[in-house]
Amino acid sequence: MASLLTYRDMVERYEGGENAFEISIDKWKRIKENVETASTPQHFHNIFESASLKVPLCIEYEDNCSVCPLNKVCSRGEDGSFNKFMRALHAFCIAGDVLPKPALLSLADEVILELEECRGEAKKLVS
Repeated sequence: MASLLTYRDMVERYEGGENAFEISIDKWKRIKENVETASTPQHFHNIFESASLKVPLCIEYEDNCSVCPLNKVCSRGEDGSFNKFMRALHAFCIAGDVLPKPALLSLADEVILELEECRGEAKKLVS
C-alpha cells in the first residue's frame, strides 16, 4: 500500500518547487492505490482523511475557488467527481470492505483524469 500524502508532505513538496498539479495528481494516484488494497473501515477512514486535505493550489489561490484551475474538479457544493468520490468513500468508511470497489476506483480515476485535464488546460494558458 502506497503511503498517503499528508498536508505537510504536500506543502513541503510545493515549497520545494514541485508543480502543484503534479502533487495533486500524485495525491490522488496514491488514494486510488490505497482503495485497491484497503480492507478495513480504518483503511477507508484514512483514505477519507487524505482525500479531504487541501491541495497546493488551495494555498496558491488562497481558497479563491472561483479562479482556481481545479474548480471544476472540486466543485464544492455541486455534483462534481470529487464530491461523488467522497460520498461513495463515506459509505466504505461505514461498511468496510463489504461493498464492491470498482465503482469507487472508477470515481478515483475520474478525479485523476479531471486533474490531468486541468493540468493540460493550465499548460496551454501559459504557453
